[in-house]
Amino acid sequence: RYFLNSLVYAVVLTVITVYTSTLSGFVLSKYEFRGKQLLFSGILMTMMVPATVTIIPRYSIMQTLGWLDTYKALILPGAFSAFGIFLMRQACFSIPDEMLEAARIDGANEFYVFWRIVLPQLQNSIVTFAIFQFLFAWDDYLWPYLITRNSDRHMLSVALNLFSGRHSTDYAGLFAATSIAVIPVIVVYVVFQRRFIEGISSSSLKT
Repeated sequence: RYFLNSLVYAVVLTVITVYTSTLSGFVLSKYEFRGKQLLFSGILMTMMVPATVTIIPRYSIMQTLGWLDTYKALILPGAFSAFGIFLMRQACFSIPDEMLEAARIDGANEFYVFWRIVLPQLQNSIVTFAIFQFLFAWDDYLWPYLITRNSDRHMLSVALNLFSGRHSTDYAGLFAATSIAVIPVIVVYVVFQRRFIEGISSSSLKT
């Protein structure tokens, strides 16, 4: 049950964050509007704020909304990633403006341009960020620990504490559960290793 909870949480959060980051990065790289640089600078500044600093405000907001012990409280606060927006923005610079203009001249609307032209061009960068985000969500401990009250909703990272008691620790069970917990991490990296390396290389070259 804990393994399934972690898997659902990591996959759903990854899909949402990848979508919002890719769409935001595309807008910030290919559209001109007033305050764009200020907005992007503000997004980058949030990367300098430690996540632990925002724990209490986020928790208070979830409590006020009555969302404690719900999947909404787990997922929505992490639906936007400053790092993901930065990475996708850099990757979008590799897409020629002429290609996008040609699609618009042929009658394509903006969402068609995004889905059928931009996304295929960003496959490696998307996979790279998706791996980062999945591993972050899979290993996340503090936020799920604070939000989930019902043991049926606990993540695997939180459930590992059940093997450690006040007076003793079930090391055999803890090692077995830890081995299970690292399986998705190994599988994800082995399967997407090539795209991960290509995505890191291509994104780092964009200016």
